[in-house]
Amino acid sequence: MKERNNSIDILKLILIVVLVAGHILPLKFELPYQTVLVTIYQGIARVIVPLFFIMSGYFINNKLNDKVKLKAAFFRYFKMFLVWQLLYYPMLHGFFKNGVFTLETYVLSLVYGFAHLWYLNALSFGIILVYLVRNKTFKFKLYIAFT
Repeated sequence: MKERNNSIDILKLILIVVLVAGHILPLKFELPYQTVLVTIYQGIARVIVPLFFIMSGYFINNKLNDKVKLKAAFFRYFKMFLVWQLLYYPMLHGFFKNGVFTLETYVLSLVYGFAHLWYLNALSFGIILVYLVRNKTFKFKLYIAFT
């Protein structure tokens, strides 16, 4: 399989635009139809992150039997996570120092990722989990998925 898929790239671009648009919408509306439109948008927007996971899984699936490529994919995502964590750390520490975050929130943000960085951390460790269960039975995978 070639590395790039134009259809998936276009879909990702559309999803990114929808995701950004959702983050800039106001929280309060004056007219009733605006609330309805935002409710519809929020329903659609809830599928964006799972779609990004599915697309990432699509590309990682072809690397499951090649340890070198899979390891490279894991470290690529994990390095991005660490770099962004370091860049966000001053803000995270400032929130903790100023009492915005509790100690528990501070530690959890350091481990799992600050704000949206949870995605890179989850994707990194998802690669490991998928690699470990790749040869297991469907019943076992279903059990793992629901526990």
